[in-house]
Amino acid sequence: MPAREKITADETVRSALSWSVRDFAEELSSCGFTQISGPFGASDEAFDVAGALFETCRFERGLPPLSIIGDFVLPPLDGAETRDFQTLHFDFGLPLDPKVEGDVARYIALHIPADVTGVRAVTRLVPLAALLEFDSLSSELAFFARHGLRIDDAEIDINLQPGELLLFDNLALAHGRRGTRQPGELRQRAYGHRLQPAAQTKLRDDVLTAFKARLRHAPITNSPRDHQQRP
Repeated sequence: MPAREKITADETVRSALSWSVRDFAEELSSCGFTQISGPFGASDEAFDVAGALFETCRFERGLPPLSIIGDFVLPPLDGAETRDFQTLHFDFGLPLDPKVEGDVARYIALHIPADVTGVRAVTRLVPLAALLEFDSLSSELAFFARHGLRIDDAEIDINLQPGELLLFDNLALAHGRRGTRQPGELRQRAYGHRLQPAAQTKLRDDVLTAFKARLRHAPITNSPRDHQQRP
């Protein structure tokens, strides 16, 4: 993992934001995710856009400063093909009873380089509100079978293709995978906060309060608008 890189809100970043990036940022804030077709040939190019977009959302929402807390190639280039399923989860988790300083992943960026071929996997996204409605996040398959929950009613399938970029709020959407990925297929970068225990506790309470409010007042948004232009 590279050295921690601070994401800043300087004038250079702000002036570089086009109107389309702002549209994507608004969609990320309202829907919890956005897909940008690009094409982005290199991951550095895609993650430059992701960082600027996340910084826009962070600034407008009054969140703590962001830094890159994880940078991964999935599966590893020298590894094996993945299994054909990944259960729903949250990267880095949500702190429940924090005692020490730690990282909390707010946003996740996924990019498949343009030269990758044979993509078969689909990214699964499920709004937290849909899961909290049933009061459980554990033992996914057993729980769904036991309660007769049709997860397809809430699940959003993202068929991310070479050159495309997927961004989502890690604290609003659980994510997983259907299908296998070949070694080196996916680049993932996590953007988050390094927080003291008190700040982690406040973040936990804010997130859970927002979830409860969405359960009471807001419908689940199943898909964003179709993006055809590159920022």
